[in-house]
Amino acid sequence: MTPCFVLNCLQRLAMIVLLVAWAGCDSDPTSSETVTAPAPAAPVTATPTVAAASKGFSHLAADGPETKALLEPVITEHLGRGRNALEESDLLGALNAYQTAGSYQSEQGGSTLAQHRIIAFVLAENPTLLSRESLGQAAQVLNGLLATDPTYKHVYKTAQANLVALSGNLDQAITTLRAVLETHPAYVPAREGLGVVLASSNKGDEAIKELRSVLKKAPDSVRARAVIAQLLSQAGDLEGAIDHARQAVKLASNTGNHLLLGELLQKKGDADEAIKQYRRAAMLNRQSALAFGRLGSVLLQKGGADKEARDMLNRAFELGPNGDVLYQLAIAEARLGDHDKALQYLARLANDSPNTPDVFQAIGEIQEQRGNTKNALSAYQRAHQLHTAAAGGKETEATKQLAIRIRKFQAAGSTSGPAPAIRTGASKTKKRAK
Repeated sequence: MTPCFVLNCLQRLAMIVLLVAWAGCDSDPTSSETVTAPAPAAPVTATPTVAAASKGFSHLAADGPETKALLEPVITEHLGRGRNALEESDLLGALNAYQTAGSYQSEQGGSTLAQHRIIAFVLAENPTLLSRESLGQAAQVLNGLLATDPTYKHVYKTAQANLVALSGNLDQAITTLRAVLETHPAYVPAREGLGVVLASSNKGDEAIKELRSVLKKAPDSVRARAVIAQLLSQAGDLEGAIDHARQAVKLASNTGNHLLLGELLQKKGDADEAIKQYRRAAMLNRQSALAFGRLGSVLLQKGGADKEARDMLNRAFELGPNGDVLYQLAIAEARLGDHDKALQYLARLANDSPNTPDVFQAIGEIQEQRGNTKNALSAYQRAHQLHTAAAGGKETEATKQLAIRIRKFQAAGSTSGPAPAIRTGASKTKKRAK
């Protein structure tokens, strides 16, 4: 190692320290599930004089909270990249990341027009960074840009279409994006946005066509690969979907991409690999109820790790209570022998969702294990009734197995009074069951 190399490294490190202090790196990059946003593809600088003379921006100060709120996810992402690079001793990578974060920071007396252009380019290329609470603020920014700054009209229109899509008006978004591509057919963010909106509109074939075109020009497009993976999975091409999802993870190791790959691997039947992806997703975002829920679910399905499954499901329920997680928690507790807690969870579910047959079947199984045959029979009968109604009175494997259990209890004389007959064939009360 030469003295010059050491000196260069020290100089870079000194610059990084200064940039970290200047860029405000106290924010936690792991607290958000944001997707990486590429830097603006065109110059965004403007003189303070021009900005001060521009109309439509007087309501947003250069360092105003609205502008900062829109840029904060981008700054946080690049600060996180810098920290990761430092941990890997990649000084040049850290320097570049902090410089990028710094370029997004608002300077005293800086140009509001420049900041708004940055927002527009970010929203055109990656609208997933925008929270729904910021839709109104972003719309104001774009309206002002379209009224006063025609330089990048195609960019602003693309960003505007993305906002419209986020608000639910998919047809309008498609119309706007197609219009942009008529005048700027080589503008990749517009084509990518069109592919994503077409996918949301259940136009899978058209969406895949547009997104494959994006990958020809921008093979590192994470969003295009992730959406193609979802569409191929829906079309039955699971291997193709997994391939694109792996590429997305390789390009951007974030919670969303690991969840997607895990879901596809689980669908394929590869539980071990799915567990690895869900673990990584949960590690990247400790506040993701979905990541912990899926991890706990696949552990429970695989078997042999019921305690860990329960712990993961508990974490998921703490972060985002829902009935599906609570049901799986009940199953985990029952397997671990805590029948009282399992029945407590199931009773809560039975009260909140009285027409869910699986809940009553689980209650019956636990009561049967405890030797409470009367309670078990009552729960099985309710489960059979609900399964039959859901099947339109037709016999299914579920109703057949429940009928066998119920008759076993009835044959043993475990109830007092006459027990209702259980049909194993199609019900004659089909119309009423509907």
